[in-house]
Amino acid sequence: MRLGAVDWLTLVVYLGVVVTLGVIASSRGKGKKDWFFLGGRSMPGWAVALSFVGTAVSVATVTGVPESAYNGDLTYFAVLIAQLIAAVVVAFWFLPVFYRAGVASIYDALEDRYGVGARRGAGWLFLAGRVLASGARLYIAAIPVALMLFPARSGGGIDAVWLCAAVVIIAVVATAYTLAGGIAAVIWTDVAQVVVLLGAALLAIWLILDDLGIGVIGAYEAVREIDAGKLRLLDVSAGMRSDFSLLSVLTAMALFHIAAFGTDQDLVQRLLTCKDSKRAARSVIGSIAVMGLVIGVFLCVGLLLFLYYRPDAPGASVHVPPSGDKAFAWFVLHELPVGVRGLVFAGIVAAAMSSLDSALTAMASVGRRGSAEGARVRVVAWSVALTVCAILFVWASRNDGRGLIPFALSVMTYPYAGLLGVFLAFVFTRRGNGRSAVAAMVVGPLVVIVLEFVVPRVAGRDAWLITQPSAYPWRMAWGACAALVVCLCGRARQASALPSTSA
Repeated sequence: MRLGAVDWLTLVVYLGVVVTLGVIASSRGKGKKDWFFLGGRSMPGWAVALSFVGTAVSVATVTGVPESAYNGDLTYFAVLIAQLIAAVVVAFWFLPVFYRAGVASIYDALEDRYGVGARRGAGWLFLAGRVLASGARLYIAAIPVALMLFPARSGGGIDAVWLCAAVVIIAVVATAYTLAGGIAAVIWTDVAQVVVLLGAALLAIWLILDDLGIGVIGAYEAVREIDAGKLRLLDVSAGMRSDFSLLSVLTAMALFHIAAFGTDQDLVQRLLTCKDSKRAARSVIGSIAVMGLVIGVFLCVGLLLFLYYRPDAPGASVHVPPSGDKAFAWFVLHELPVGVRGLVFAGIVAAAMSSLDSALTAMASVGRRGSAEGARVRVVAWSVALTVCAILFVWASRNDGRGLIPFALSVMTYPYAGLLGVFLAFVFTRRGNGRSAVAAMVVGPLVVIVLEFVVPRVAGRDAWLITQPSAYPWRMAWGACAALVVCLCGRARQASALPSTSA
């Protein structure tokens, strides 16, 4: 089934609103200092919190979270514990340091203590990982977009040429409003996109319940009767095999999110747009509540789709999704009425663009000490790079798609390992110098590479838990520990120019 005229009208109106927000943000920032990358440090905290969520949530979340409930249980919700730990650490220790440094790019802060080599090394490490990670997100986003915009093959697949066209469409729209207003445009459009995404998911829940002829309590009872295990919220096992066991969440997953929230310019940049570190701290901690709402809603979508696509369900659909990761997009495409389908599709497009726009401003801000000179040229250049990377993923998936997407989604573990080790030394100690910091940025990713590719070849993929494909947070944690030790081995070349890191 294709989008109807009303669906197209809904989508066009939504895209028009997004671009208009970018133009308004641009007009507000004319003549203001630090507007393109920092929004004049005048962004309201609630908007920053919603934008933070919009950046963290991608189309992979929109498809992956419902899949985890559709095929498994609700233990994914435990990731919020790791996110809360990370938010508190970043709020009370990392953000005060970044604000005192007065930088537009967090990697510029490293130069004050470790020298220009550390700043450049951190910047290039981030850029290399972000091109691959955001290119992969763009590719994944193009799949449901192409499925709805263009004709599908008889088997339900989509031709590579239409995937590439969807990649270009998403990139062009996101680049257009990013060029118009910089980080301020990104933040305000993210706010709109989070609202649309949540609204679309809540609307889908209401429609599924209506089709099933049951209420919320009835759905809960039905799932419990069919498989009570699907309602499990917390995995208290002590092993590492479970992705979201309590041990994994409190250790490796927490470190992974500290790296994401505190060392990834893509996420941190919007936190630097607040008036001061205290407002930024409230934003990052408050964002976890919104994140919990988003995750909870999409887990509910997955559970309800599990009921909806059962053969014995009331009015069972003849259009059964081929797999759990396609369940939500499949439901949108085949079951929703005209008009509503366009609104929910707009929510999926919103998730796609909110991940891309922030990556563009973050990548453009790295280097040249956050100078806004030539910023728009750099935004276009990085947009082209991400588009090319996404098209390469399309080409690669045609030849051998096995394992490509999981690798692409976890690719930031390589830069995170080096960056987290260096930033932990930078924030919590006075040790380290330019050489040890650069060495740490090399050692961290190397440890992850060895654990992921070398050890399995020598000992076998199933020999150690840490070599399992799903154990990427553990590999990053060990890489970060190694990077921290290496960075601490260097003696400080001078007393830090920064004040005490206490909040």
